[in-house]
Amino acid sequence: MPNGELLQSLLIVVGFVVGVFLLSNFLKKNLTQKKIHSLGVNFKIVSRLPLSNKVSLYIIQIGNHYILIGVSDQNVTAIADLTKVMQSSSQRSQSSNFETSSIQSDELGEPHLSFKNFLKETFKRSKN
Repeated sequence: MPNGELLQSLLIVVGFVVGVFLLSNFLKKNLTQKKIHSLGVNFKIVSRLPLSNKVSLYIIQIGNHYILIGVSDQNVTAIADLTKVMQSSSQRSQSSNFETSSIQSDELGEPHLSFKNFLKETFKRSKN
């Protein structure tokens, strides 16, 4: 029965490798999330616009700040701080009941950003 023992040993090794793989993925996922939360940083990706297969624009929220970043496979670049745009849009939508702002708030009162709305808002300002 040497073949039976060999098969049993092979199954044990394969099971061990699969177990280590699953455990490492689980720990990587959970430790990364706990690390971000332990820093006390409220980080959220608000919107994403793919420009090509390897290049995208992101609007991210860090605390009360909104930042536009460009991401490629080799680089991450901060492009603009959108916090003032968000604050002015929020104030305008609160002061005027009849005017509809292009950046609307969600149920928590947080501004909802999208690239379409951001571009509309930016072009409105450049015309005025």
